[in-house]
Amino acid sequence: MLGSPGEIELVVKLDNKLCFYKTNIIYGDFDISELYKIIPWLEKLQIGLGYVRNIPSEFKHIYTGFGNHLFLRSNLYSDMEHLLKGQNVGVIYASWKKWCIKIYSKN
Repeated sequence: MLGSPGEIELVVKLDNKLCFYKTNIIYGDFDISELYKIIPWLEKLQIGLGYVRNIPSEFKHIYTGFGNHLFLRSNLYSDMEHLLKGQNVGVIYASWKKWCIKIYSKN
């Protein structure tokens, strides 16, 4: 299962409720500058073949294969680390959202 090119998915906990957002910057249904207003560090993020630069210190990066990237807040990464260890990128790609729900639901 691969995502669409340009697809961005966010899982955010607001007022003790999980919110899911999905948009696509390539197919024209979203202006990336609007996302930069909400998550300013994304504008400085650089992703290329074999590198990711300018990740804020409060986030961890996990490459999930085929050009897909997962950015987790460090506290969520700490809670999820036992699920990530030893998993191949395909399992992480297919499971990250389910794991976030499981962990966010506990906190």
